[in-house]
Amino acid sequence: MRLRAAAPIIGASVIAFATFVGVGAVMNGQGYARADESRDRDEGKELSKIDRQINEHARDTVAQGRQIFRFDTFGSEAFFGDALQLHKAIAGAKNGGVGPGVSPKTALAVGLKVDADALPENLKGQIRAGKVNLDDPATTLALLKLNAVVGLTGKFDQSGRIQSLGTQCALCHSQVDDSFAPGIGKRLDGWANRDLNIGLILSLAVLSIEVLGAVRAYASGESQWSKGRANAVQALLAYARSGEPADFRRVEQALKVPLADRVAREALDGRPPDLDSARSGLLGGDNHPDDIEGMVFLYRRFGHLAVFQTPLRHWREGDALIDELRTAGARLQVEAGRAVVDTALREGLLAEVALINERLLAAERGFSRSIGEVGRLVEQLLTLSRLEADTAPRTRPVDVGAVARAIVAELAPVAVAKGQSVQLEATPGCIVSADETLLGVLVRNLPGTPLVRASVGAWSNEDDFERLLAAL
Repeated sequence: MRLRAAAPIIGASVIAFATFVGVGAVMNGQGYARADESRDRDEGKELSKIDRQINEHARDTVAQGRQIFRFDTFGSEAFFGDALQLHKAIAGAKNGGVGPGVSPKTALAVGLKVDADALPENLKGQIRAGKVNLDDPATTLALLKLNAVVGLTGKFDQSGRIQSLGTQCALCHSQVDDSFAPGIGKRLDGWANRDLNIGLILSLAVLSIEVLGAVRAYASGESQWSKGRANAVQALLAYARSGEPADFRRVEQALKVPLADRVAREALDGRPPDLDSARSGLLGGDNHPDDIEGMVFLYRRFGHLAVFQTPLRHWREGDALIDELRTAGARLQVEAGRAVVDTALREGLLAEVALINERLLAAERGFSRSIGEVGRLVEQLLTLSRLEADTAPRTRPVDVGAVARAIVAELAPVAVAKGQSVQLEATPGCIVSADETLLGVLVRNLPGTPLVRASVGAWSNEDDFERLLAAL
């Protein structure tokens, strides 16, 4: 699909170049026309009707060319929107996309430009007064709605949510004069944008979609796995009481999801991996068809890393416990076929099923928690990747306690839902000079802090603040 999507872009580039050259030729022609008109007037001659029409046509053609150059996307949404999903990476998770999003500061840092003439005067005043949050991806979306981002056009639905993104010739072939601020000013069409880091822009988009999307697909798949386990246990308990074959068939039906996921995992663990079996297994696990390739990609590219070993360990534990559950079910099936049921044996098997179920629940919670940590880590890495290698972080006085309290407030609902508690003891007024975003990443990842896992216990300022300050 991506190769087909790229074809219109190549054609669009050729058309754009031809258009740009054509505009230059027309502008040249217009210049000659004006020179001829001026010379004729100097000589006391009036232009003929056809000459006036030619001049008017030249001016109209220049205006049309400028409009095409600045705003025609040539169908590039098929690549940048449909294939790369760049609009989702720009919007960020809080605005219906994925990842942390792209703020105006980040956009300017990777070389995008803003047309100051497209900004309302009241907005310019708010920016000058520092009342516009340039660290918020929502502000980037607002600029796109104003057609103020040079070379980019966002496609929004009626509710205001961005649905796709296209590019114009101006993305690479326009600059601004920086008259309002660095990267913000009047357009300079035809000037090469030498600041544009298109590689970084595209790599951020691909990483955001491929990795974050795949992590969330595994989290969603775990809920299907859990549903299958719960239905199987419920049906098995019903079968133990009724002995009806229909109840046992429900057990087998419910276990198809976790068993299919197991096939996928074992296929991906193979040397070489059996990709066809892996895809078939993931589909059998009720994972969305659109998520399959991303899930295979994530497992193959990152499954060997330490950060993925914890969720994989819980997955393998769950598969082994499913085998134990199936064994207990087979023994119940044998017992149900006896002329005289051994009540004590049946009760013992039911107790075994209940114990297996508790262990399965623990494995599910472990997988869900650890895959969530992977997702947060990926988001943090994407945040860090937005810093240019030669650009120092923007530092200012930051209250470490305030940052920690914000993170605790974010994680508290997760802990409460799991019957756990998160507390914070922090000495007020612990001020450091730091980049607040990066400091938040650091606080989240302090070795041994319950914050990383939203687990039990209290965060002691004495021990953890020492580690924090040492790290700083």
